[in-house]
Amino acid sequence: MSWQRFFLIAFSAVPLLLAAWIWNLSVELGLVERSAAAAVAENLPDLLADEVVYLQFDVSGMPVQRLSSTRALGFNQGAEVRLDSPSLLVVSSDATRWSASSLRGYIDQPGGRLDLVGDVVLNRLGEAGARLITSSLAWLPASATAFTNDAVVVESQGNRLQSQGISIDLDRANFHLVSQVRGTHVLP
Repeated sequence: MSWQRFFLIAFSAVPLLLAAWIWNLSVELGLVERSAAAAVAENLPDLLADEVVYLQFDVSGMPVQRLSSTRALGFNQGAEVRLDSPSLLVVSSDATRWSASSLRGYIDQPGGRLDLVGDVVLNRLGEAGARLITSSLAWLPASATAFTNDAVVVESQGNRLQSQGISIDLDRANFHLVSQVRGTHVLP
């Protein structure tokens, strides 16, 4: 190596070393707070994935759940996952298909609970279809149940029910309207 190249490399490293020394000195003197850097790091996700699709299969290899999202952000070492525009497809034990969508979703990893938030629509697919509209819905996959305490509109074959809150057993297609129930029923 020529002395000019060594001289160029040595002097280009000097400003970097000087900047690092000044930064460390300013932190030690209290001119820069250490918590400011830590606060930035705490708001960053542990996981970031775009166009995510999660599939779950039963023991026979048949799909029973499909959860997709335009973006997934994981926080707190995976304890919570935030989903943008989640879409859920569930096949219940009697082969009834349910679909749900919302603006946002949150998965609580330890419990497996999925909270759908913002313009939530739940559809029971098939001939005896039903549509549920609400602002939030919690889904518990282990028990195949969903619930909300928010205002709900349920539409099915010309019928329209309104309620403050609902509890749903997806396996039995059982809707329990909680309170302030109003509705219109159209006879066939």
